[in-house]
Amino acid sequence: MRVEKLLFFLKFDSTLGTLTEIRFTAQINASSSVQLVVSRVEDSSQPFTAVFDPATPNTFVDVGLIYYPGGGSTGSTTLLESSTLSQIGITDGLPDDYSSDPGSNDISYSDQMSSNFGGFSAGGGMSLTTGSIFTTDSGFLASDFVGSGNVNGLLFLGLLQIDFLTGTLENVTTSTITPEISYRPGNLTLQYVFDPIPEPSFTILLGLCGLLGLRRSR
Repeated sequence: MRVEKLLFFLKFDSTLGTLTEIRFTAQINASSSVQLVVSRVEDSSQPFTAVFDPATPNTFVDVGLIYYPGGGSTGSTTLLESSTLSQIGITDGLPDDYSSDPGSNDISYSDQMSSNFGGFSAGGGMSLTTGSIFTTDSGFLASDFVGSGNVNGLLFLGLLQIDFLTGTLENVTTSTITPEISYRPGNLTLQYVFDPIPEPSFTILLGLCGLLGLRRSR
């Protein structure tokens, strides 16, 4: 898991108006991989099975932006990209096919999968992920985004979680599964949406006086 505080955005200047929304646009360029290795079986005369099946809510790859009001422990997802892991492994493999010493319980079997997601598009370019925080959202804390200094409570989160119990091991005594997630540089843009402060009333009166003057001259 990778967590990084985003402390480089300046807060909104309230003299400009009333803040209503914070919009985010991000290039999330990430890749994930999982490798399964079997190095020893229980009985070399019998087939072995080692399958990792990620079809479970407890297995996921997420990269995104999380807002924690006031920098607290409870947050909400602002934008998110997810990757799907695929099944890997072998069913009814013959130990001798993966051993340099026939009849030995020590073997060398491996399988892996990898995928790019987020900023990678089918055409080879980078796609954009967007999200928003509204000032009317439950838990929104104005002091995190309005005033002087830098924005507070924004975190970049990259998480690869695997449920190691999901899968099948038969006639296997030693195996490992290694997950990995990596990121490439991408841009993150913050945009403030606000209702501007109305112009002072005397400027409107001046305009009305001008119009009245024109009417009297006709």
